[in-house]
Amino acid sequence: MNDKKNMVFVFFSVMLLALASVVSAPAKPISGDINILFTIPAASLLVILIPAIAINASSNSTLNFSMAGWGGLSFALAIFIQQIIISLYVSLRGAGMVFTIADLAVFGLISGCAQEIMKYIFMKFNRSQKIFERENFITMAVSFGTGFTAVEILFLTLKNITGGMALPAGTINMLIPMIERFSAALLHISFSLFLVYGICTGANYIWLTGAAFIHGFVNFMAGMVMKKIITVESLNFELYLLSFAAAVFLCSYLFIFKKIRNL
Repeated sequence: MNDKKNMVFVFFSVMLLALASVVSAPAKPISGDINILFTIPAASLLVILIPAIAINASSNSTLNFSMAGWGGLSFALAIFIQQIIISLYVSLRGAGMVFTIADLAVFGLISGCAQEIMKYIFMKFNRSQKIFERENFITMAVSFGTGFTAVEILFLTLKNITGGMALPAGTINMLIPMIERFSAALLHISFSLFLVYGICTGANYIWLTGAAFIHGFVNFMAGMVMKKIITVESLNFELYLLSFAAAVFLCSYLFIFKKIRNL
């Protein structure tokens, strides 16, 4: 019964926070095939379940939807705080600022720290309150990371609806955001494993710092590509990112997953 109450509370909290984050964005017309706007996030939501299913199958555990909801809520709060800090930074830099490599590095650091610290706070709270004491640590990490990624997809979809977007044409361009979301799922589950392992072993800040640094580095590189400071085709960049995310995920599985399973 408590799990159901938690799930309902978290679900509505996530919806409200996600909507509040984008409601101030000016509405703009959406160009292209409108069906793609819903096809991509729907397919992405299915894609992000792949790493969760793989880990759960190997550990004989199941996805906890209440914990996934808490992961989603942590994203909604993190993105809200992240936007405030970035807005303050931009205002301090002055109107008409030209983004430099240093600015992109700061943005990457802000996003990495905001999101991973919020994950850590929620995980620490859930463990201290013994909300999910019946679940093993693997279920906690995988469910939390999957929920975080799922609400990130929801947020980006709502942002595109309110802010306007040029929808991609062609099968390859439709695959790009799906590849990106799959990479994000691999990374967020890996970072959740980092944080859970840190909490369980007492090395909290070491693993939190590692997760925040890698997260910030990925966002920094994405910003470099978006601002065309680094010139690379979108598909190629997403494939490079997928390779990197897969390597991080594999390392997490080999070196952290088995240790967590024995805790």
